[in-house]
Amino acid sequence: MNRRHLTRALVALFAVVAAPAVWAHGGQEHVMGTVSSASATQLVVKTTAGVERTVQLTADTKVEKDGEPSTAADLQPGQRVVVHTRKQGDALTAVLIKTGVPHRSHEGHESRAAGGK
Repeated sequence: MNRRHLTRALVALFAVVAAPAVWAHGGQEHVMGTVSSASATQLVVKTTAGVERTVQLTADTKVEKDGEPSTAADLQPGQRVVVHTRKQGDALTAVLIKTGVPHRSHEGHESRAAGGK
């Protein structure tokens, strides 16, 4: 197989593997990490990459704690979260916030997404 065919095969494979992930989430972006701060109108998350991301909250934002309905008032610094957002211009607006186990100070728990085992 020459280089051109190999390149085409890899591009096709990537398209088949990546496309369902994009379609499954309807273009939403996910922000995963720990709560730095929270208010009635915004949530600041320190991502697993160590970057702080600000997400706007609205009356339509849903919050779940351990799979049960919750409120933004229950969000506390150090909580692990996965935030499903939609992008509006340069801003991210939270659609769904899932919280789970509190942040642990030692390494090795990054794979435990909010509520994951």
